[in-house]
Order: sequence, then C-alpha cells, then structure tokens
Amino acid sequence: MAKKIQTFEEYEKQTISAAEFFNKKEYNKALEQFLLLSEYNYDNFKVHETISVIYLKLDRVEEAQKEYDIVIELMKKQNINLSETRSFAEIINEFEDIETLQGKYEDLTANEESKETEKKSTRLPIQIGMQFMAQGEYEKAIEFLNAHKEKYFVTP
Repeated sequence: MAKKIQTFEEYEKQTISAAEFFNKKEYNKALEQFLLLSEYNYDNFKVHETISVIYLKLDRVEEAQKEYDIVIELMKKQNINLSETRSFAEIINEFEDIETLQGKYEDLTANEESKETEKKSTRLPIQIGMQFMAQGEYEKAIEFLNAHKEKYFVTP
C-alpha cells in the first residue's frame, strides 16, 4: 500500500511519478499514483480527467465515465464555463492518440491547398497540447503551441 501524501512536496513528487508512469504507458501504476493524488486534492478536476483517460486506456469504460462525471461536477462547483462541455460519449468517439493528431496536423500544414483559416484553426493544436499535458509533457505542449502561434499568428 502506498504512503499517504501529507505535504505539497510529497504531492509534487507524486505528480511527477504518476506522469512518468503514464508516459511509459504503465497505466496500472499511473492509475495508482493518480488515485493517491485525487485523495490528497479531490477538487483538482485535472487529476480526475487524467484518471478518466487512464481508465479508457485500460478499457475500463464504466470507471472512466464515473471519473468524467466527477470532472464535470468539480468544474461546475468551481464555476468553470461548461457551455462547450462535450458528453463522455463524444470524447470517446474523438479519442485519438498524440501520433494520430500530430499526423493530421502535419498533413494540414504541409498541404498547399489547405485554406489559411484551416491552418489558423486552434482546435487541432489545442488537442495536441492537451495530449502532451495529459502525458505530463508540459514543456512539449508549450513549445508546440508557441510554434503554432508564431507560424500563424505573429507577423514578422
């Protein structure tokens, strides 16, 4: 049984450990770590969102649904705008891995016939950034989003 988190420093170490297991695709170990994080800081909806993703990766759809319901409940409680919140079924249908998303992005940006408005769309880059963050790769997310911003929104 894992040691209960008692300090912010322990929480921070636990977060890093959980992200490392997730990145290594050791989802059972990552799940154990993220569940401890949720016990320490239940109101962190991002932890529950990650737990939901892990359950999906482990084909534990009912548990993923329950965690997603917690995410929505916490977002409402924290007055986070839910006007664009999708249903759990919509998320599952759109669930794509980072490689697939990056491939779509590369195809879009490399295609000379793609409309400039499509290239400037932030939907795909945000999905990629969220995937990086879900894997604990925050620097990659920032780097990727900044590169997109500079390429399509910053004039030289």
